[in-house]
Order: sequence, then structure tokens, then C-alpha cells
Amino acid sequence: MSIVKVTRNYQVTIPRDVRDDLHIKLGDTLHFSSDGERMVVQRKTSEEIIRSLCGGWKDRIGKSTSAHLQGIRKGWRRKTW
Repeated sequence: MSIVKVTRNYQVTIPRDVRDDLHIKLGDTLHFSSDGERMVVQRKTSEEIIRSLCGGWKDRIGKSTSAHLQGIRKGWRRKTW
């Protein structure tokens, strides 16, 4: 267990033992979430980030992202410039 201090810019240094446990390297993407009084940090790969965004429009527009993009592309084809 390590204790770190939050800076005035709300930054923290990830302790070496945590970096080693999570295999965190420069340029990695981390996902922060809270679980009650606890902060959870997870290392995410680019593939995991993209997968989590897939279907993100469905809740907002009632159809899948690919269906939404197909509709936009059809609209582009109909336009005459």
C-alpha cells in the first residue's frame, strides 16, 4: 500500500508498485471510476476503449452507431452540389 498526495492541480503520482502491478507504461490510458468511497483505476488498451464506444449512439438516437452512419452516408449521396 502506498500513500500519495494530491497536488493543487489535482494530480497524483502513481506509485511504482501500482505501476508494476498494472503494467502501466508511458502513453497508456487509464480509466478512473469510483465505488462508494473507493477509487478504481484500470489500464485500458486502445481496443477496449474503442469497443466501449461502439453503440454509444443507441441510447441517444434509438439506433446503432453503424445504422446512424449509414443514414448519414445515404443523405450525402442524395445531395447535389
